[in-house]
Amino acid sequence: MLFAVDTHHWQYLLPMKAVWFTIRVLCPLYYFSLPHALLLILIPLAIGAHYLENIFIVNHIQHGLVPPSGAHWALKQVLGTSNWKSGSVVANLISGGLNHQIEHHLFPSMNIHLYPMISPIVRQTCQEFDLPYYDYPSFFTAYVDMIRYLRAMGQPTFKPEHFTSQLQRHTQQQQQLNHHQPTSTNRGVKVGTKAKVK
Repeated sequence: MLFAVDTHHWQYLLPMKAVWFTIRVLCPLYYFSLPHALLLILIPLAIGAHYLENIFIVNHIQHGLVPPSGAHWALKQVLGTSNWKSGSVVANLISGGLNHQIEHHLFPSMNIHLYPMISPIVRQTCQEFDLPYYDYPSFFTAYVDMIRYLRAMGQPTFKPEHFTSQLQRHTQQQQQLNHHQPTSTNRGVKVGTKAKVK
């Protein structure tokens, strides 16, 4: 089995699940009436689910985040996700590292507290290979762009080639500025060279 859970992990997991179930379900049912207990159980779950869904969706549902089929795994991770407030320790803490979605996809087992530290390296590497590093300035701007994109896709006359997100315009401007800078070499790769997309 690819993702087998060994006995040691089950010995840790099952007691933790029992503690969670006791605190989140049994205690409210014991101390409160059924309607109040259900509210205490369901409202935090609904808020948590909505919060997590909103953190995830803005990083994945944006215009142009469709990597070419057959592309290298790492290329798919960069071209298929976007960040918001990249490099911010506070946003990283609030989102559980999910504001650094590109880094999260590239390094899923890395401690999330390292994402703000490696994001400049990932950004520079993307620049070296002439890849976009989609990074919204805030959660709000990412959310607004996502809503604009979803609304545009819902129109019967929607054509993806005619839709440009605010982030894509900003990224294109940044790439144009980078192309006007003198080329330098880093680890034998010239800045501005195209990455091969199969």
